[in-house]
Amino acid sequence: MDAEDVITIFVFLSFLSLPVIIILSVTGCIAYSNTRTWQKEKSKRLLDAESLDPLVSKQTTETDDLEQQDLLDSEDEAEYREKQEEEAEKEADWKLTPRQKFKKEFKKCWSGKANVEKEREKTAREERRKVAKEVVREMMRLERKMGRKMQFAFGGSDDDATLPTYKKE
Repeated sequence: MDAEDVITIFVFLSFLSLPVIIILSVTGCIAYSNTRTWQKEKSKRLLDAESLDPLVSKQTTETDDLEQQDLLDSEDEAEYREKQEEEAEKEADWKLTPRQKFKKEFKKCWSGKANVEKEREKTAREERRKVAKEVVREMMRLERKMGRKMQFAFGGSDDDATLPTYKKE
């Protein structure tokens, strides 16, 4: 093999490996930045915990959890459970080392599709809530309107229910 063949092979392999290197470096940068923010939060949390040690700790009871669950519908209940799982995961994250957290964040970057689907579900749920609120407002408006009509039909005064009309002069 000549020097030209070695150079050609080197250039060819570098062109083939360039996309892989770029993808791995971008994923690594994202994971590293998430790990750095986590480290800052962890150190801040430790400093806050040392400076503000509460004398009485907050204790949750099972009755509070049951009351909260009674008020939730199926979508809210699923969201409530997801939040509880996320909080438990965050608490477990505080016990990790930076290297373990980096590996976890690196794996999260590769499974970005699942995160996108979760975001879609969340935005769809928020839009359904907005629509439901608008429907409730419209129904309440219609009920008030029907109430005013009924009041006028049975001889009620318009001073109580409505504002004065504007007149053009």
